[in-house]
Amino acid sequence: MADANPQPQNTSIMSLTFQTIREQLGGWLWLIVLGVIGWEIFVFVLAAKSLIAGDFPLFLFFLPFLGGSIYVEYVRRKVRKAFWQQLAATNGWSYEADGDVAAEAGLMFHQGHSQNIFNVITGNFDGRKMRIFTFHFATGSGKQRRDYYYTVYEFTFAGQFPHLNLNSLLNMYGVAGGVKLPLPAEFEKFYRLTAPEEYEIEALQVFTPDILAYLIDRQLPYDVELVNQEMLIYVKGQVNDLQQLEQDYARACDFAQRMAPTLDKMRFAEIPQHPSVLTR
Repeated sequence: MADANPQPQNTSIMSLTFQTIREQLGGWLWLIVLGVIGWEIFVFVLAAKSLIAGDFPLFLFFLPFLGGSIYVEYVRRKVRKAFWQQLAATNGWSYEADGDVAAEAGLMFHQGHSQNIFNVITGNFDGRKMRIFTFHFATGSGKQRRDYYYTVYEFTFAGQFPHLNLNSLLNMYGVAGGVKLPLPAEFEKFYRLTAPEEYEIEALQVFTPDILAYLIDRQLPYDVELVNQEMLIYVKGQVNDLQQLEQDYARACDFAQRMAPTLDKMRFAEIPQHPSVLTR
């Protein structure tokens, strides 16, 4: 991997989606638009005759829009996949369409249901293994279902550290495990730090006031998890354009460099009878 910011040619997922649709449909696009307009006029005339009886199926109004939205989403998923494939190829990274959630030890990967990992890129940054991927899970069902997407930046370090979780309170979904540690008052309203029992000292050696101040000063609403020599940075939402990707990637790499002196050298001693990971 090149250490410079990623440089795919494509820039915006949505603009590429509509460009692809225009290319796929060609002259048929305008015929489809005219057909939809004609359909709506036809349905409106039927509705005017039927509404008096109160038996008109109103869903007929929305059929073209439902079909159109399904098609647009199908194309957008293909475009998003091509975007990540091009990003990997441009930077000499490897690409996989899907990842294995069961192989992940982070707490976030065991939230809700319908978890899946996709668009996985593996490379190197600053001499260490790095991955970027999208993670999705859902909570609830039916009308109460809610889907969550995160772009995850993962960096591997040389040291050994306990399973720690720094939860940003600015995010709508929070993950916690182990023991909640007290933070200085100026940080308590922004973050919640949890660690396995009796690893409080190690946790505070990692997430020092300087590190917390750095995150706050740069307005980075990251959830950060340390587990199995890996630091996972969870950025809410999916990447939608090159500018967003460049910004998030640069910030994640800068944060990894700031954490490296501590995480590469850390050698925590596991306490007998106490697990070194958080309870899921």
